[in-house]
Amino acid sequence: MKKVSLVIPVYNSEKSLSWLISGLIQVLSRAKKNQTEIILVNDGSRDHSDSVCKSLLKRYSNIKYISLSKNFGQHNAILTGMRFTRGDYVLVMDDDLQTPPEAVPLLIEEIEKTSADVVFAKYQSTKDFFFRKLASKINQLTNIALNSQVIEIDTTSFFIIKKFLVREIIKY
Repeated sequence: MKKVSLVIPVYNSEKSLSWLISGLIQVLSRAKKNQTEIILVNDGSRDHSDSVCKSLLKRYSNIKYISLSKNFGQHNAILTGMRFTRGDYVLVMDDDLQTPPEAVPLLIEEIEKTSADVVFAKYQSTKDFFFRKLASKINQLTNIALNSQVIEIDTTSFFIIKKFLVREIIKY
């Protein structure tokens, strides 16, 4: 069984974080994905996210915690977390419970059963539908212009990627 590292950028999520982590632990245990590490990256939260993360770190042995000195933005928090991953796959998700923990094993199964190097989840519906649709169309036109082999990309922060690509990404 391949190891999975979850990277979760944390920003002002004191109310949702404990629910998310306990849900993830339960779902991963049921799915027999126990070799999963969870890396929480606090991106300069102004609420009590830091103390919640420290409490979760003490409670669960598979959690790593990184606290950034200020808010550097979600992408930088993700990249920071990626630098500390040990898994064969790296799964990135938000901290706000917009993606249910039950979706995590589905994404893991999808990358394990395909030859894909990256698998993005696709949102069913969202209040930002227009902007996501616009970004998706821009990606689609770019792929056509570049004669790319990418099948479909929706902009989402819930994805899984193979470790070799993570190594390439974090070089920069």
